[in-house]
Amino acid sequence: MFGYKYTASLSDSQIEEKARGLGMIYESERKSILKGED
Repeated sequence: MFGYKYTASLSDSQIEEKARGLGMIYESERKSILKGED
């Protein structure tokens, strides 16, 4: 993934918050979303 080197010093929750702010989702969430659209 891109831009993760500069987030290495942040906590997991902060990284998750930034990722969600950028519109990124986890693989498991993507799968569940796709299942819901089927």
